Amino acid sequence: MEQWVACNGEWAASEFVKTVKLKRRNRKVGTRKWLTQSEIAQKYASGAIAQAICAAKMADEEVCKEQVRCHPDMNGVDRDEPRSNGTPS
Repeated sequence: MEQWVACNGEWAASEFVKTVKLKRRNRKVGTRKWLTQSEIAQKYASGAIAQAICAAKMADEEVCKEQVRCHPDMNGVDRDEPRSNGTPS
């Protein structure tokens, strides 16, 4: 009843209706987090596992194109060919 009185009978202008219609979603859908080899090692608590993951990604050309990129701190260094020596992220 207080909401009705506060909006002078116009529900569309009431705070109640505005709050009901407001939808906030804080989830991320389809985002990818790029990890360096050291971050992968920290995530899996094993340097050997991180090396194996990185080697497998570097060995497959299709996977390398889609899942390996230059480190962001390598200002402007960008290579199209698969890297045989580097840190995938």
